Amino acid sequence: MQSFFGWMKKNKRRKGNPAKHLAKVKVPRRKPRPLRLDQIEDVLESGIYSRTRDIILIAAFTGLRLGEVVKLRGEDVDLVGMTIRSIRKGDLDWQGTLNEELIEIARRYPRKGWWFPSPYANEEFPEGGGHILMASASDRVSKAIRAAGISDTRITGHSIRHYAATEMIRRGASVRAVQEFLGHASLATTQLYAEVTLDDMREANSVLPPIASPKHSGRKKREPAASARIAA
Repeated sequence: MQSFFGWMKKNKRRKGNPAKHLAKVKVPRRKPRPLRLDQIEDVLESGIYSRTRDIILIAAFTGLRLGEVVKLRGEDVDLVGMTIRSIRKGDLDWQGTLNEELIEIARRYPRKGWWFPSPYANEEFPEGGGHILMASASDRVSKAIRAAGISDTRITGHSIRHYAATEMIRRGASVRAVQEFLGHASLATTQLYAEVTLDDMREANSVLPPIASPKHSGRKKREPAASARIAA
């Protein structure tokens, strides 16, 4: 209401702003919701289909969103230069590197064409011949998460990106490198993805250098006499 009536006044659609005295809406600070490493391993060992398993692993090792993973083609992977390319959110032309697990996955997939083709026509490809949709991949991954016994509804397929950010920073990667890895325009967005635990804060606190202070002689300084205080 504040934004709407403010816009109307600014654009001279009305004279007053009836919402200007409304209390400001305070949005709760968003918290990271990463999957833990042991949880991802539980999901991978829960008897899921191999394609779903590969989607999870690719997301975990690249930081790609599920909607970006399903758009991968053989042409996006360079096994000579060991790189992987994706057109990410906001039309960002992104390039990442391949690790051993991704190389093993890439060698099982075609060098040309979609890695996750859909056998059916869908809203994006009404004539067929396209890839599975993000909603389909998200549904597969969500079912795999629940099948692994993870009941927290805040944990979804997107939590894999939170996992990647949290683990990289926890293991010493710079926040700037993680920002580029995730394809974020703002460093502030990246910081919302990385979970900080009490153990992390204890470790951070432990690197503070000691502060030298004079040793106490055991004698306290005398308070100045009342007359001296008055004279001062």
